[in-house]
Amino acid sequence: MGVAKLAKMAGISYELAKELQDFYFYLNPELRIWHKRLENDVKTKGFVRNKFGRRMEFWITKNNPTVMNEVAAAIPQSTIGDVINRAWVKVVRDLPELQVLMQTHDSLTMQYPLEVAEVYRKRVLELMLIPIPYDPILYIESDIKVSSVSYGDCKKLH
Repeated sequence: MGVAKLAKMAGISYELAKELQDFYFYLNPELRIWHKRLENDVKTKGFVRNKFGRRMEFWITKNNPTVMNEVAAAIPQSTIGDVINRAWVKVVRDLPELQVLMQTHDSLTMQYPLEVAEVYRKRVLELMLIPIPYDPILYIESDIKVSSVSYGDCKKLH
């Protein structure tokens, strides 16, 4: 987020927002390096890739001052999308009796018989563990929300 947007959202002065941003980057210097690498990739190649190899093209123009925000957001967003899609394939392949209804942002909506719910829940959580090829490998754990009434009534399992 840029300094002006931070100042406006937090209701603070531009100067204080700039100090906060500078301090944040001081604590996390690798972020500036990553941002510079992304900017260089877009300027020289016109694209970036996520860890699964998904290519995302961008063009830096004067008419799009937020393009680098879009570039930085595209990598984690597309990575999560790829994780969900890979998990979806595994669920359909390994649990064909379970019905996947839809993908919503960063989740899969499924339905299955209540009498076998615990077996399915455990297996779905195993299938959702998709290795993201960082060094070391990264796994993003999943959780399950359930309802026997409706999608809107779902509650997280404890």
